[in-house]
This record gives sequence, C-alpha cells and structure tokens, in this order.
Amino acid sequence: MVSPAPPPSRLLPLVVAAATLLVLAIAAAPAHASACPGTGKQCEKWAPCCAQNYCVAQPWGCMTSEGCNADASFAKSSCTPRPMCKSFRENFDSPDALINKYNYTGKPDAAHFWREFPGADKAEVVDGNLVLSLVWDSKLGRGQGATIPSIRWLQYGTVTARIKVAAGRGVVSSFITKTDISDKVGDEIDFELLGGNSTQVQTNFYFNGVLDYTRGVFFALPGGQSTTNDYHQYTIDWTRERIRWIVDGKTLREVTPKSVDNKYPSQMARIFFSVWDGGCAQPKGTTEWALGPTDWCNDPSRRTNVPKMYIDWIEVKCATEDDRPDSTFMPVIATPTTPAATSASTASMTVRAGANNPSATGTSSSGTGPVAQAGSAGTAVMAAAAAAAGLVAAVGGL
Repeated sequence: MVSPAPPPSRLLPLVVAAATLLVLAIAAAPAHASACPGTGKQCEKWAPCCAQNYCVAQPWGCMTSEGCNADASFAKSSCTPRPMCKSFRENFDSPDALINKYNYTGKPDAAHFWREFPGADKAEVVDGNLVLSLVWDSKLGRGQGATIPSIRWLQYGTVTARIKVAAGRGVVSSFITKTDISDKVGDEIDFELLGGNSTQVQTNFYFNGVLDYTRGVFFALPGGQSTTNDYHQYTIDWTRERIRWIVDGKTLREVTPKSVDNKYPSQMARIFFSVWDGGCAQPKGTTEWALGPTDWCNDPSRRTNVPKMYIDWIEVKCATEDDRPDSTFMPVIATPTTPAATSASTASMTVRAGANNPSATGTSSSGTGPVAQAGSAGTAVMAAAAAAAGLVAAVGGL
C-alpha cells in the first residue's frame, strides 16, 4: 500500500530546511577552490600556497611573482603581491645581501638578491663583491654557474652596476632585466659580456618572448680597455620613451618604441646577474656566438679553472617607488598542530624541492617549511550536503 502524501503544512517546512542546508553547503565551499596538482587537494592553512604544483609553507611560494596559484591555495589572499621597485644601492659589504630563495622571510628589503637555485648556484658575497663562479660539472658535461635575480621588480628606471667580467672562451656574464626565468616569456633588456671578447660588449633586447637575435649589437670599449681585467660601470636606462645602454657614463645605444616597430620592452621585470657556460654542451649557434668551445670542453686539465664574475656594487633608481609596508608581502601561515601533519608536510616539501630544482639536495635550504597534503576544506560542505540529503529522504518517506 502506498503511503498517503503528508499534509502540505508538514511538507513545506521540511523542504525549506533541506533547501537551506543545500544553500549553506554551496556557500561553505570556497568559490575559488581547486586542487593543487601535486597534492590533488586544496592547500591547508599550515601550507597555504600552491606553488609550482605543491602546497608550500614558505613565503617565496606565496609570491604571485613565483606562480602562486590563488585558486588552489588555502585562500585567494594566501598569495602575496609582487614587491615592486624601491630605490637602493647595494655595496655587497655583508653576506646578508644575498640569501637562498627558500630562506626568504617575506620581507623584500631584508636582502636585495637571492640564489634562484640554492642547491646549484655558485654565488657568494666575498670582500665587498658579489662573486658568481663557473665550475665544471661532470654530470652536465659543462660548467655550472649561477642565476641571481633581484627580489623586487621594476617597470622603468635606471640600473647601474660596476662589474668585472668572467674570462675565457665560451664563458658568458650577463647583466639584464627580465620578466621571467624562461627565455620564452615576457621582455628582456641585456648586457651580454663574452669572456672570449674582452674589448667589446653586446647590447640586446627581446620583446614578448620572441628571441629575435638580430636585435643584438656589439660595441667596442674605447682605448682597447678590457672587460675581464678591469671593472666598468654598466647602465640600463629604461623609460617608456627609450632604452639607453651606457658604459662608464657613455651612451652606446638608444632605441625607442618607434625605432623598433613598437616591439619594445615594457613589462615588469627583475634584475638578473648570471654567469654561464655558453661554449660547452650547447647548440651550435650558442657555442659560436659565445666564441666557444669553452677551454675545458675537450681538455680535462682545464676543468679545475673557475672563471668568476665580480659585481662591486649596484644602484637602482626607480621610476615609481613601492612604499607598501612589509606586512603587504608576508603570508599568513599557520603552525601544524600535530606531529603527523608536520611529518607529512615535510615529506611533501622534499618532493617539491626535487621537482623544482634537479640540483637541489632534496630539502629546503632552511630545513623547515612544511607542505601539506591538503584536503579538509570540503569536510563541512560534505556534512551539510549529507544532512540536506537526509532531510530530503525523510520528506520522501513521510
């Protein structure tokens, strides 16, 4: 026998209650929620930032400029804005001027530069210089150098550095502004300084990730001066209207948007110093451009040589100053409440470090920084939905 339908006076309140619970369930779900790819779940509050596919509890990973994924992070506000330009002069009098990326505290003025790949970068502050070394690496079959970006970004300004170039065929020292680590993203303005051609400097720029090598122009230093024996002042003077490349106060080159068909660098960028092996285990075109092969490619006796790039000081004058307080850039990271959470988090951090940097030692340089296999964000939603479903079932059974 089929049960008679309940009177409308009993049915209506239950239907309303079920609908209310379903609405609450939807409201409880973060509107931006999605899974951080490396964990398969949304990040938890003790490792709130989804960076490079993993949930991390270190301030570098919460930086929008480092690819923090707001949709998969604990909250959209977990991802912090990129620190923009603040004028400074760095004389490299203290080792604290250079930090490991994974030791970044969220305070962009605590240091001006970091090692992009802490397990691999050969860079240190010594005797008032930032020194970038190129060291033979038998696994790579070429030299392993260093990539050192600024922590703050700029969009127009003047950047001057006093540099002595690393010597040797195939050895390349670079002083550039660049939108991204990848050569195929964003804009770039370069001084490329070849150790095998110490009487010339190359100026170059790229627009919107297009590697147009016809933009590179070499200039001779006056009086036969040497880039590898002497320090010189290199300036990138970048405005909306023009870029000037200046050496020792003399303008070598100037371009305007009109002169380059509006293929003109205008995107936000960081300052980079780097030294790298352009003449060994590289494409033929790169080796030829770098005046390689590098001496140690075919001569093992040369592999104990260590070419070095020296930066005595750098001065940055911004077109626009970023006056936001440090608190703007410091993420909120909760402390794990259980040993199990801490253990699981650290294990995930080991995976992330190795995936991001094949040369890393397998853990973060700070030895801390839990990463969570996040996933309880939907628990309340599921409970509310279940309750709603129960009420619906009850209504159906009346």
